[in-house]
Amino acid sequence: GGDIRCDQVVLAGGAWSPVIGHTLGLQLPVQPAKGYSVIVPQPQKPQKLPLILTEAKVAITPLGEVIRFGGTLELAGMDESINTRRVQAIVKAVPRYLGQFDSLSVDPATAWSGLRPCTPDGLPILGRAPQFSNLIIATGHAMIGISLAPFTGKTVAQLAAGQSTDMDITPPRVERFR
Repeated sequence: GGDIRCDQVVLAGGAWSPVIGHTLGLQLPVQPAKGYSVIVPQPQKPQKLPLILTEAKVAITPLGEVIRFGGTLELAGMDESINTRRVQAIVKAVPRYLGQFDSLSVDPATAWSGLRPCTPDGLPILGRAPQFSNLIIATGHAMIGISLAPFTGKTVAQLAAGQSTDMDITPPRVERFR
C-alpha cells in the first residue's frame, strides 16, 4: 500500500513471477507446472536415504518419523486442485521399488500440490533485469529449485553486492528470451 525505497530488489516469485514481472513491464516466460506430494509414516524398517525413482518419476524424501513421496509435472495453469488419479500413480509406483511399502495405503485427502516455475528451455532465469539497474530476477527453477538454491543464493548475493559472479551466468540470463 505505498512506495518502498530500496537499493536492490530480488524478484523470486516462483510460478507467480510472470504476474509480478508484468506489473513492471517484464515478460517472463514462466509456466506453472503442478507437482503432487503425500506424507506417510515411516514403515517398520525406515527408509533413511532420499531416492529418485527415475522411471516412475517419484522422489522419496525421508523426514524423520515420516516420509514424503512427490512427483508428476502437470501443466494446469495456476490450478492447485488435487487430481487423485495422479496421487494414486505416485503411491502405486513406490512398492514396485521398495518392498517395505507393499501395504502402503494413502488417503488422497492428505495429498497436497505445489506449482513449479518452468521455463521453455528448462533453465532458470537468473540475473539483472536490463530495464532496471536494481532488479535481480531469480525464478524458473522448475523441479530443481532446492538443488540450485546454493548457486542461486550465492549468485544473487554477489549481484546485489556489485561483485562479479563466481560462475558464468550467461546460460540462465534474463535477456535470452527476447
